[in-house]
Amino acid sequence: MAWKSSLRAALFLTLATFAIIAASFGRSGGTNSRTAFAFTPPSSGIYIAIDCNTGLTGIQDICAVPVSASPQTLNVDIIVVNVDIVAGANVDAFNFDVRNDNQPVLNPPAGVDANKNANPDYNDTMPNASFWSCSLPPPNNDSDPSPAASTSFLSCFGAGNTAPLPPPSSLVLATVHYNIAASATGTANLSLTNASVGNGGGDEILGCSYPIPSPTPCFPAVVNVLPPTPTPTNTPTNTATATGTATDTPSPTDTATSTNTPTPTNTATATNTPTETSTATATNTATPDDSDGDGLDDDDEILIGTDPGNPDTDGDGLNDGLEVLVTFTDPIDADTDNDGLGDGQEVNSTGTNPNVADSDGDALSDGTEVNVTFTDPLDADSDGDGINDGPEVNTFSTDPNDADSDDDGLNDLQELVIGTNPNNPDTDGDTLSDGQEKLTLGTSPLLADTDGDGLSDAQEVNVTLTNPNDVDTDNDSLPDGAEVNTYLTDPNNADTDGDGVNDGGEVFTHGSDPLQPDTDSDTMPDGFEVLNSCLDVLVADALNDPDLDAVSNVAELGQLTLPCDPDTDNDGFKDKKATSQAFVNANANEDNCIINANPGQQNQDGEFINLPPSVAFDDLTNPISDALGDVCDPDNDNDGLSDVTELGGAPCASATGATNPLAEDTDGDRAADGAECFLGTNPNNAASKPPAIALFDSDLDGLSNGVEAILGTNPLLSNTDGDGMVDGAEFIRWRTNPVVADTDGDGCVDGREMATTNTDRTVNALDLQGVAVHFGPAYLLGFDINRDGVTNAIDLSLVAQQFGPC
Repeated sequence: MAWKSSLRAALFLTLATFAIIAASFGRSGGTNSRTAFAFTPPSSGIYIAIDCNTGLTGIQDICAVPVSASPQTLNVDIIVVNVDIVAGANVDAFNFDVRNDNQPVLNPPAGVDANKNANPDYNDTMPNASFWSCSLPPPNNDSDPSPAASTSFLSCFGAGNTAPLPPPSSLVLATVHYNIAASATGTANLSLTNASVGNGGGDEILGCSYPIPSPTPCFPAVVNVLPPTPTPTNTPTNTATATGTATDTPSPTDTATSTNTPTPTNTATATNTPTETSTATATNTATPDDSDGDGLDDDDEILIGTDPGNPDTDGDGLNDGLEVLVTFTDPIDADTDNDGLGDGQEVNSTGTNPNVADSDGDALSDGTEVNVTFTDPLDADSDGDGINDGPEVNTFSTDPNDADSDDDGLNDLQELVIGTNPNNPDTDGDTLSDGQEKLTLGTSPLLADTDGDGLSDAQEVNVTLTNPNDVDTDNDSLPDGAEVNTYLTDPNNADTDGDGVNDGGEVFTHGSDPLQPDTDSDTMPDGFEVLNSCLDVLVADALNDPDLDAVSNVAELGQLTLPCDPDTDNDGFKDKKATSQAFVNANANEDNCIINANPGQQNQDGEFINLPPSVAFDDLTNPISDALGDVCDPDNDNDGLSDVTELGGAPCASATGATNPLAEDTDGDRAADGAECFLGTNPNNAASKPPAIALFDSDLDGLSNGVEAILGTNPLLSNTDGDGMVDGAEFIRWRTNPVVADTDGDGCVDGREMATTNTDRTVNALDLQGVAVHFGPAYLLGFDINRDGVTNAIDLSLVAQQFGPC
């Protein structure tokens, strides 16, 4: 039987696979032998694989399990192999999912829902296995909701008691138990997903997600549950006697009788007597009036010129009667319509009209379409491009079997309508196909330079990246071609040199160089000189002073005043910066606020004390005084409070009076006035200063309610932005924004960035393992904060939220 042969072949292949032994990695950290992989193991690095036959040495990834009359258990090991990695060669944490895609083969245990199959457990035989702390799923839990598969997961860490994995060696991480139902057969595919292995230093040394490609491979396994091998049955020698009689009657005048008696080679007593009679009805049945049986009387055949003794006078595959009475073709002309196809071929094969040379009326004969052009003789437009086959062949020389003869994206009819060549994909020769120009770019397939700017469409699309439909892409009054070929300016930037004058203005109006921001090299940009009419863009006049304000042109550029106006702010004082620190500047040739009108020239922080004439010097009592007028000096003492605020009374709710706008620390308690106002202390009283520990902190987040109100945080919610960090920690310790979950906008919230202790941008078991390593194994039980039997990221979150003195 065929199934026996297939079974023997499968068993032979399986046994042959098991018999291939090669030096490789053992199962307990040493080096042993194993069978050859069905997959190709990497020659370097670390990988993880499924061993579906734990009874044999090495990793078996293709396994044959004989079917059993009673349920049986299949143990599958998850093994990590270190080929040659020396650094970090130990294991302190791991997690993985194992997916089974054939539940009918690996059935769940009795009484368990069909969507719940496997349950992993840590391996009791692993050296030092007792130190693993694992997150076990509920019994028989399936993490894959699909009924077509079942997935089991496991997550463990060793709290600093690392399992060695020196190169070369392997390590059994865990065992998954499957139940094979009684008499179940078939194939189950097992695959690893979300596998991660970390070392004692908190680094991930292996991470992969099969079948998604990843740097470190995850190798699957295949489990074949084979049917039992049938037991051969010895049968006695059989003797068969067969007698057959066949009678064939091909025509009324022929009778054949034959008797066959085969000689048997078997001795069993079996007798078969088949009787077979076959009768073939000929197409032509002769009668006394119709000698050739073609449906025409002999007299009629003589009359019309056919041969009464030949049913198909013209040999076209149609008998004479059919041609005369049905198809109305000429029985003495094999090709009635002279189209190159015999009448029989047209009737029986092509389905064309044997009386019409061009069945579909496309100006090509049926014979030409069938034998020459290979078009459809029953469809006038074989390729459906809107042009009949005849004109395509005889007029336009296009391919009647290809709607787009030149494959340019436009069908042949579209090209004829718009005037392009249907046999040339690039009619205008600009290296852009006609279809691309018409359908995508909107350019003309008949003009190599659609906008006439001196650049071909292809050059604009592929090289200059300008608009092939706009002669001046950047609207600077220079055509794109002139910019590229003549002036060497950027056709996509109206102001190539960034001097404030567009390229066309420089070329046609001012005569300056569009490639040089300072044509006359006088350190003043062309745009500044053009803007100020008293300057010459072509003359180096940086040191001139046309407005006679004692400030050179280039200096006016630096101080943002106008070189053609001696009093830019029109306050009666010239643009030269004042040097006097007097409370009032009396020199009309200087201005203590050159760009802000200050007609009174007041200067509150100018603190000259003019002593009596008997003293020959001035006493400068304020070392931070300056010549800057009040209008343009908002905060003379730089304490975070503007002068207007400080002079207008108490600058904040906690102040008992106005602060000194000329003193950074009014009360001398070494806290700046602005800082005291922000933290709620009195900047007028040295005894009132920011405390070491905040008071009135309703949510115990380290910030007083008053500060939270100023910051915009919620004084009743310790973590306003929900990023996993309390507001006080963000503001005081981290200086992140407590009202923005992602302060730096990098896509990772502040709490997560802080909680990923190994900086891999992922908060998982490896970070928890790092915390456990720091405190030691004696603290493992204590880390189960919520007492749910699992130490995981939830407990780490609770630690982070509640950390601090009790």
